[in-house]
Amino acid sequence: MDQKKSKKTGGYSYNVTMADIKKFRALPVELRLQWLEEANRFLYYAMDEKAKKMREKLRKGEI
Repeated sequence: MDQKKSKKTGGYSYNVTMADIKKFRALPVELRLQWLEEANRFLYYAMDEKAKKMREKLRKGEI
């Protein structure tokens, strides 16, 4: 058995092709910013309290 696979406990991966990047870059800036805001909001609500506190410390430059 591959040792790397047996040690993996979680997480995820996401692959983006150059075609995906080019399509995103072709969108108007307003739509790209809207997508970013919505993704940020989703991630915030999906975080537990510990992650939210860590994010806030990073935002403030405390860590």
